[in-house]
Amino acid sequence: MVAGDTAIVKAGTYGSTVSTKRSGSAGNRIAFKASGIVNTSRFNINHDYVTVDGFATSGVTVTNGSYCEILNNQINNGAISFVYQYSPAGCLIKGNRLYGAKSPGGDFPQIEVFGSGHVIEGNEIGPSSDIDAFRIFGTNHVIRSNYVHDITYSPGSAAHMDMFQTFGDNGWISNNCREYSPERSPTGTSWAAT
Repeated sequence: MVAGDTAIVKAGTYGSTVSTKRSGSAGNRIAFKASGIVNTSRFNINHDYVTVDGFATSGVTVTNGSYCEILNNQINNGAISFVYQYSPAGCLIKGNRLYGAKSPGGDFPQIEVFGSGHVIEGNEIGPSSDIDAFRIFGTNHVIRSNYVHDITYSPGSAAHMDMFQTFGDNGWISNNCREYSPERSPTGTSWAAT
């Protein structure tokens, strides 16, 4: 695929992992779109201006893909995660459902981002066990209108579950990130951690 191409994937079960090979561009994204129920192992986004839309998968990993779109996917016992060595910018994570994760002692994050300027909105997390809903690193992210529910704690688990988690280990930072709620004013609230 090259910039401007869209792959429409027919309904079915595909056991493979899909990894991008090249970038799209601002006006010509490379898009993978499911047509019906499409089960696949996982997606690895390694390039800019890539869209993954509507798949049933165990997860999406963003390595170094700026301006990616992760839309309307069903993620069972997996996560949307960015690789910490890289700093992608401007990705949209919207309309995904993440459920069925269980990670005793691991505090498995359902959505974990690094980089800058990502928008995380309209996602549903749950039911799951022993997880962190959001783990946020980087700057200038917007988190709004997400629905987190039915997160349980397993007896005997060493997990400590968090809605939002960030920390300063390894020189990682999180600042100027904003959470918006429909019940609050449009200006929302801000939080910062170093």
